[in-house]
Amino acid sequence: MKRYTASVLLITALLGLIGCQGLSDKDRARVKAEIEASVNQASKDLEEFPKSLDRARLLKYYAADFSGMRDGASVTLKDMGKSFDDLAEEIKLGSAIGISTKVTALNIQPFTERLALLTYHDETKVGQGGVVLRDSTVNCSTLVRKDGDTWLVFHEHCSTMGGMTNLALLQQTLGGCAVVGNTRSLIYHTPGGQYYAQMQVSPDATCFKSEDDARSHGYRPSQR
Repeated sequence: MKRYTASVLLITALLGLIGCQGLSDKDRARVKAEIEASVNQASKDLEEFPKSLDRARLLKYYAADFSGMRDGASVTLKDMGKSFDDLAEEIKLGSAIGISTKVTALNIQPFTERLALLTYHDETKVGQGGVVLRDSTVNCSTLVRKDGDTWLVFHEHCSTMGGMTNLALLQQTLGGCAVVGNTRSLIYHTPGGQYYAQMQVSPDATCFKSEDDARSHGYRPSQR
């Protein structure tokens, strides 16, 4: 996370001094409009995912070399793809999952015509059968670059507002977390499972006292 912060500050300082000087007000307005349109479309595609199940529509906004941090844990394009695959699998099995997402406090700082820094709040709710399973607001700083006619995210740092993930809050209340659920896929993980440790630091995690507790909330066990 320190390395990411340092890189953002360096790029901001250098390009803030030399990159913006070549942009006219008209160019800056155009770049901002293009990026804002891309952000709005990405939010729309995420909300439609439970119907489309099209992971490519979501991953197309990220560069192949994307890397990021979320609540202190590193995130890659492969990690994101797996989350969407798990969610799609749960929906195919019959779960009536809905997603509501909204980007607020969006600030776009163009450096050049092909590079910009975004800061924003990502407010997302995930529900099932009328019950909200996840309600979180995430603060993000994102670097984007233009590849052809498309703006792509290549580096991102997001943290759950309030300083603690939903899992951390539940652990504090329950005094530990024997079973960890993924609020995106509605799959739970137990100690010794392949993804148990990874889910412990995931922003999509929720905590259960037992497997019976997880099942009572509509979760099913991981097969790995």
